[in-house]
Amino acid sequence: MKKRLSAILLACGLSVSMLGGTAFAASATASTETALEQAATEAEAVESELAKDTGETQQETTAVAQPSEVTGDRKYEQLYTAIEQSIEQTLAQVSSLSDDQIAQIKDSGDESTVRLIASWDQVREQCGAYKGVDSYTVAEDGTNVTFTDLVNYEKAAADKSKVTVTVTVDMKAQTTTYSWNVQETVGKAIEKAGENTAVGLVNVMFILVLLTLVISLFRFIPNGSRKKKELEAAEAAAPVVPETAQEPEEEGTDDGEIAAVIAAAVAAYESENGKAPADGFVVRSIRRRGRKSSWQNA
Repeated sequence: MKKRLSAILLACGLSVSMLGGTAFAASATASTETALEQAATEAEAVESELAKDTGETQQETTAVAQPSEVTGDRKYEQLYTAIEQSIEQTLAQVSSLSDDQIAQIKDSGDESTVRLIASWDQVREQCGAYKGVDSYTVAEDGTNVTFTDLVNYEKAAADKSKVTVTVTVDMKAQTTTYSWNVQETVGKAIEKAGENTAVGLVNVMFILVLLTLVISLFRFIPNGSRKKKELEAAEAAAPVVPETAQEPEEEGTDDGEIAAVIAAAVAAYESENGKAPADGFVVRSIRRRGRKSSWQNA
């Protein structure tokens, strides 16, 4: 497969080389026809040799349509069909490469082939199998001829995506570069945006549920400050019992002293009146009256 791809690229390169020579030759038409015949002959020879070595048969080449639009000075118009045919063969061969073959070409291929394979490898998952070219346009700018092919790929068609392949041929430097562009339709873009939005909402809801679960577990974690606040609240809610004023105790007095004082007073009174007995007075008992103290009267 690698040799077949190289053969197709060689044919395309020969066409470019022929085209570069015709741009500066005196007899442009005659040289072009001769170069095309030589390029076709060499390409067929290489294909025949590869078919003998690998047991593969050469694929039939379908007719190439004319470009749907041409811009520029049309200096290389007679070669549009030949170059487009080489482009379509290259697209078919590239799309049929396996992963191992792509890796092998990247490791050991020439610079232009490696660039081509690297560009295809970036979009091959989106494109799928090659089905053909629907239409193409050509634009000339000096010695650069740019082919823009609208290519039909199986997976891209199923996804309603538009695939264009831009091939720039430098007639002077005799180089060819390929680039693929996959453009999704508005419906496909909206579908992807909806999927991304749904995934984002699911992630947000999952995080919110997780946070709620974690916060609910905080009540099982011991908290000393919380218990202290509960005790303070319980003490504040307890009823306050008013303290009663204690009455000061009256100073104790000696009954004997009181009896002596009373007896002396009575004796003095009776002696003044001449009624005092000879043996004096004796106080038998002292009985207190219900007189309030000065503290109780305050």
